[in-house]
Amino acid sequence: MKPILDIHTEKLSDIKNDEQIKLIEGCLHSLCRYNKNYELFNGDYIASFSIGCSQNYINAFFWIVDYLYQYYEFSQRHFELLNLAAIYVERLSKREIDTLLTDTAKEAARSELGDYLDKVTLIFQTAADKAADERLRETYAIKAQKYSRKADTVRGVVVALNHNEKIFALYEKAARENARFFLGEIFRNRAAEYREKCEAKETPEARTASFSSSGETEAAEEVSDTTPLLSSHRESAGGLRRRTVRREEERPTSSPSPS
Repeated sequence: MKPILDIHTEKLSDIKNDEQIKLIEGCLHSLCRYNKNYELFNGDYIASFSIGCSQNYINAFFWIVDYLYQYYEFSQRHFELLNLAAIYVERLSKREIDTLLTDTAKEAARSELGDYLDKVTLIFQTAADKAADERLRETYAIKAQKYSRKADTVRGVVVALNHNEKIFALYEKAARENARFFLGEIFRNRAAEYREKCEAKETPEARTASFSSSGETEAAEEVSDTTPLLSSHRESAGGLRRRTVRREEERPTSSPSPS
């Protein structure tokens, strides 16, 4: 069983690569400092004034969560603080949006908030996929879907993608944005995992359902062809669907469909 990574941990002995350890320990320092500040000020300072420290917590956790699950289980405190950081970022961002004067500025601020909520989504989704405790995995899966919906709502769109398709699109986006760093390969591998999940053949009855991380399905929401999509999600999912259709066309008609 992997050891639990305590929220106070800032130094690691398992990682030998200099480039990797510098980033990982820098991120761990951010997580630890956020916890210390929260305890010192009882959350008041973070909740009321400083959106940046909550954004930093989300970024730091996002960069290391997939990587460190190779070695550790994260403490529940990490995820409690993640939930709080997301609440504070959402609250303070909406307060800021209300003060902005132009639609362009408001739209940019909503997009930024949506990006942070999508990062929270991926952190919880990683935990849902990799945590050892099955009960916690189910809890984290619910959180991932909750924050995914929040991100979509903030942007004012209804995304015509099931949950796995959106996670695939988000990982592809993260891989592109981090292509020059070792994190890019990690995100590409995660995108590949979700590509396989999306391309897996389903029964006709199940094709209108989306997979949850626990393996159960939930009814997909019906949307019209004119429903606006997030451009990055639409691009990734569109490519996925084109690849899937092309493979179906190439398959001999006499071949049975895989189950």
